[in-house]
Amino acid sequence: MDKKLYARTLYVSDLDGTLLRSNERTSQYTNETINRLSRQGMLFSYATARSFVTSKKVTQGIHANIPLIVYNGAFVMNNTTEEIMISNFFDTSVNAVFSDLFKHNIYPIVYSYNHGKE
Repeated sequence: MDKKLYARTLYVSDLDGTLLRSNERTSQYTNETINRLSRQGMLFSYATARSFVTSKKVTQGIHANIPLIVYNGAFVMNNTTEEIMISNFFDTSVNAVFSDLFKHNIYPIVYSYNHGKE
């Protein structure tokens, strides 16, 4: 018997303007479909600039054990355990960049996640 390797496809959706309805929530149909397909083995995630907390609020019915790409990719988090799976933090080398931005009155959006709290 030949063993064949089959490529699996990871489906990733944006939230705003894509997966969310005009009321900024996922529909019951969307939730049920993602949950069912994930149980059947579909690889799915969503990617968003939103924080973990706000993305969970707008996708309340999605209970599938899937990774979530949040904070513009700063974190990949487990949807059910809320564990940070991958994190991308600034190190001290970014201090010079921030200093230069501040000198020019440019203040970037920076996410803060301390001791498990946003």
